[in-house]
Amino acid sequence: MVWGVEAKKNADGIDCVSSLPEIDRPQLFLTKLNEFTGQSVSPLVDGVRHKILETSTGRGYAATLIPQSNAVPHMAMPERRYYKRSGDSFYVMEHFDLDDMFGRRQKPDLALSIVPQHELRDEREQVGFVFSTQGVPLRSTRVSLPNARTPRSPTFLAGPCRIAPG
Repeated sequence: MVWGVEAKKNADGIDCVSSLPEIDRPQLFLTKLNEFTGQSVSPLVDGVRHKILETSTGRGYAATLIPQSNAVPHMAMPERRYYKRSGDSFYVMEHFDLDDMFGRRQKPDLALSIVPQHELRDEREQVGFVFSTQGVPLRSTRVSLPNARTPRSPTFLAGPCRIAPG
């Protein structure tokens, strides 16, 4: 988001920058942005950053980066309402919209790694399966695979799971 820029639809109906009025006292504006960031939505959005861009006149602009959040939906404060964006407009969310969003659950971002094990037990090859999310190992399991000297059905090893490097 860029502050100090006026945007509206032009004669052709295109939403674009129409003027650059700039912000008076951009340092004070940055202080206010930082203050209001924690008060504007619930739950908070982590990682919001603001930066000012001063011009030679001592006035300037501000830019705000609002990263994607997994804690949706966010309620606008102090109105205590939920909004959704559609095109270039915002609308108050209907009950069914909220029901849909609150009913969503975070989906796991799981990865499966197959890790060869260098230990040999009962003349079978050992392979480790490591489940991880966002690079963090969650669970590891070892499986005995048959080779030419063992039966053809794999045997799952019992015992505690260990985290294997992946």
